[in-house]
This record gives sequence, structure tokens and C-alpha cells, in this order.
Amino acid sequence: VWRHSKVFFSSIEEPADPQADFVQGGACLIVTSKWASRVVNHGSDEIGRWVWATLRGRQREKLTVVTMYRPNPGSRAAGPATVWSQQRSRMQMRADEETSAMSEDPRKQCLLEFEKWTETKIGDGHRIIVLTDANQSLTDTKEGYNLGDLVKRCSLLSAMEVKHEGQSLQSVDRGSATIDHILTYGVGTEEIHKAGKLPVGLGFHTDHRGVFADVDGAQLLGLR
Repeated sequence: VWRHSKVFFSSIEEPADPQADFVQGGACLIVTSKWASRVVNHGSDEIGRWVWATLRGRQREKLTVVTMYRPNPGSRAAGPATVWSQQRSRMQMRADEETSAMSEDPRKQCLLEFEKWTETKIGDGHRIIVLTDANQSLTDTKEGYNLGDLVKRCSLLSAMEVKHEGQSLQSVDRGSATIDHILTYGVGTEEIHKAGKLPVGLGFHTDHRGVFADVDGAQLLGLR
């Protein structure tokens, strides 16, 4: 599809059900065209929650783009193959190995650990663009630690709110809330030219709408 591209992905390596044909969850990031040559580093979360790539510009400008998937709410009664159950199982294994306490809720733990990761990148001077299916709107406050809390603590900006303030952009064909987001750090409102959503099913076989943001990458990387 693209003459030049780099593809990065992350998932839980071993399925909970050895008979499963595929592993649910994971994250993928594709950097295309002229931007692919500017990738200088990349990495991922160890249990498939996010994957990232850093682009280098002039004067040591760094822009890190990260794709993050936060699972739907789950319970102990959920099947072992759900993303929630798989992540909870891996979290328990890791806690046992590190003899440390962790939240039993994969949704909360995802945000807590992503906050630490984000703060580290910010401390290292990175601008950040987060592409996420967070399975929660920015205004939802029903849980102990919400997406809105992450946004406030890390001083993130919603590209959708910049261009469509106060509007609920339906993310899934069966709901009305905005649960897919493009969040930024170190990106000015004037550097977000456009943001919006696509019709359900356009370009992808999914019940989610594609969302997009036209961001001035050249400006962010000091290329002009």
C-alpha cells in the first residue's frame, strides 16, 4: 500500500487458551512515507497494551506516537480469552515475580502504568501523540481512575475537543459516547489543523468509526 513504511505491533505472546486460533487484544502502529525514515526508536508494553515509535527532527526535536488499547470492563467470571482476563492473569504473574501489589483491575492498571510511561517521555523532552481506544469517554467518572484523570495529570490535549469542543463524536455504531481518542502533549492548538471521524466500516472491517487528526508534523519536528 505504501512504498515506504514501518510497522510496529505488540500483543500477549501466549494465548490463555492453547486451542485458540488467535489472541484477542494488542496494538499496532504504522508510520508511512517520508516519516518512516525519521523513526529512531520504538518499543512496546510487555503485555500488548501499547506500542510506540519516536521520530527525530531538527535541533533534537522528538515526537513519539503511541497506540494504546485499554480493555473493556471485565470480571472474574469473564472467559479466559478476553483481553481483560488475559491482562489480569499476566499482571498477577508479574506481581508474584516482583512480590509487589498491583491493582486487580486491568483497566485501572493500564492507565496507571501508561501515566508513568508518559511522564518519562515528557521528562526526556518528547512531544507525544496518543492514539487510543480507551473504552471510556473523557467525561466518564464512574471508575476509581478514569481516562479524564490521566489527561489532567499528564496535561494532555484532545484533538477532537480542540476542533469539536463539547461535542460527542459517536465512536461505535451501537453507542453514543466518544471512546476513541487522539491525545497530545507538546502540540499546540494551532498545530492541529483538522480532526474528525469517518463513517462506520470505511476502510476497516469494524464496528468502530475511524478517527483522524491532521497535525503539522513538520512544525513539530522543527523541519520548517
